[in-house]
Amino acid sequence: MNAYSSPDQSTATPVSADDAIDPQRRGYVFARSVDFLINSMKALSAPFEGDVTTALVFHAMSRASVAHMNMRPGVNKAAVDGIFPDDLRRSVSILSTANFLGLPYETTRRHVGKLVELGMVERRGSREFFVSSAVLSRPDFDPVATQTVNLARVLLRDAGGVFEPGQMVEA
Repeated sequence: MNAYSSPDQSTATPVSADDAIDPQRRGYVFARSVDFLINSMKALSAPFEGDVTTALVFHAMSRASVAHMNMRPGVNKAAVDGIFPDDLRRSVSILSTANFLGLPYETTRRHVGKLVELGMVERRGSREFFVSSAVLSRPDFDPVATQTVNLARVLLRDAGGVFEPGQMVEA
């Protein structure tokens, strides 16, 4: 297991050909998922002057720092107002972030450097970086969280009636 393991990545139940849905339903869910992704990235990048790559690096590092706390689905009571305290967070390396995102190391390093300059990420030693709970508690992240949750609600609402109960996959 690495810092980027989580239920949605490492334990998803594979879907067999028998579980396939008809092309029209599949296309509909695909389109709604793409809409969710694009609109979420717009929201998630707002605190980073719209820079999608910087936002992606930041959020990947933030999530990796608490992946060990999110191995089971559901709300973890250790998170205070949805944010884990610093003593439960782990540092993350540029290399692990680059590998997870499939970005070149140098590109990831530049974006992490930008995040350090912005005060969004702290350097811890020569190769480790830390996203603190204080950063995640900043007021400029509140509208991002609200908008992303609302986008997820729309996705779930729109895609919810498309699948038969036997076609649902547990994460």
